[in-house]
Amino acid sequence: MNAATITFREKLTAWLPRFVLLFCVVQPILDVLTYWQETLGYSNVVTFLIRVLLISVLIWVGFLLSRKKWVYFLCVGVLSLYMVGHLLACHQYGWIDIYSDLKDQSRILMLPLMTLSFVTLIRQNEDCVKAVKLGFAVNMVVFLFVALMANVTGTDPHTYYDKHIGVLGWFLWGNSQSAILGMITPIIIAWTLRRFEGKQLPVILAAAVCFAMLFFNGTRAAYGILAGTGLLLSVCIFVTDKTRRPAAAAILMIAIAFCALYPFSPTKANQDALKQRGEVKQERLYRAVEPYGIEPGTERTEDPEALAAAYRYWLQGMIDRFGLERVAKAYDYTLNQELLSTRRDNMLRFCELLMEDAPPLSHAFGLEVGTMRQETTLYYYYKDAFLPGTEIFEPENDLHAIYYLCGAVGLGLMLAFLLCFGLRALRTLLLRFRSVFRPDYLAVFAAYGFCMLCVYSTSAVLRRINTSVYLAMVLAMLWELSRLDRYPASQKKGAAKAS
Repeated sequence: MNAATITFREKLTAWLPRFVLLFCVVQPILDVLTYWQETLGYSNVVTFLIRVLLISVLIWVGFLLSRKKWVYFLCVGVLSLYMVGHLLACHQYGWIDIYSDLKDQSRILMLPLMTLSFVTLIRQNEDCVKAVKLGFAVNMVVFLFVALMANVTGTDPHTYYDKHIGVLGWFLWGNSQSAILGMITPIIIAWTLRRFEGKQLPVILAAAVCFAMLFFNGTRAAYGILAGTGLLLSVCIFVTDKTRRPAAAAILMIAIAFCALYPFSPTKANQDALKQRGEVKQERLYRAVEPYGIEPGTERTEDPEALAAAYRYWLQGMIDRFGLERVAKAYDYTLNQELLSTRRDNMLRFCELLMEDAPPLSHAFGLEVGTMRQETTLYYYYKDAFLPGTEIFEPENDLHAIYYLCGAVGLGLMLAFLLCFGLRALRTLLLRFRSVFRPDYLAVFAAYGFCMLCVYSTSAVLRRINTSVYLAMVLAMLWELSRLDRYPASQKKGAAKAS
């Protein structure tokens, strides 16, 4: 290697923390721009291309600096083989919209490449970890500012837009925002604890702001993460550092205060609204089947006319695709509105029926995303009216979505990828507990765990680039922090080698 190359490598390595910080803090700005593009009716192609460009630069820098380039070649090779299988499966099933499918697949496949690149950057310059944590703190300030501005101007779309519940800010997806807030909250609090060592006020402010953002977001996942972060970090700090026990108590008290406010929370308001709306839906359903001699309280019927009248409210798109008899059989001819109107269940049943008709190759490599959309007549609850539109049946759960979009092969690869980080971190925690059980390590591990909770319960992480970039950074930090060689077996006391 010549001197010029060495000089360039050294300069690039020294510049990495600034690049990582810039990469991190630009994410909420892109999210806000995307929101306004969608709201004003403009295409989001520009912001999507900016994201792709940034990610491409990230991957290029990671590959350039990596001393194990074969890992990149292996990763690209595996992803390429998968894509060949997926494209063949889509071709066999019949193409509908290849552009949308390739765009959707790219969102999923970028995660392992981004993670690999962040691992390389951290390996080359450990200050990248500090840059990520600082970037998360800056982003939380941006989230707070945007949320305040949206509410002051009366332009907040709300987490649950149809019920006007929850504070979202100028962001498109409530579940994505709650996943992002959930990932960065424990890391920010632990970073503040180390950054302002010996000072209580910054820790109190950080915990208050982070917990407030989760509280007002309004999703159940966000509320659970609030409680979990407060408990885990306060216990960890209390046990490992006697001098910071006042900070641990403050974090716990703030979390308890927000939990005590549950009766007044957006989360509770949304659950109450759902219950009330369910009663109205059931009343409308019974009114629709009354002309066919079906009395209120009837749980099921096999009368096709009554079923058609009842099912047109929430299952018309499915009926248009698969026929009334097949759909009614899938729902066991029920007249229970909760079973019929739950969007999450309807999406899964639609995809199950799709898979029943799909060839074996689709079971292995997934369906085209266009197969999960249906032109139909949509029912609008608040208008109590039926209007033409497109119903989207992509599952509201990342793991189910990965299976139906990527098949058993894609789901297996994704699960193996995600689990290897958690299992490695758990192994390190068990083998080096006294060295590893510190707020910095636990915060990153908790961020990973909270994100896996969102992966299990929402479709807001693996198929959303704005969320998966945060996951990639968390995974990379967790991978580096869980290296056993950082914590010698003979080490009995002391903090972890790197923050």
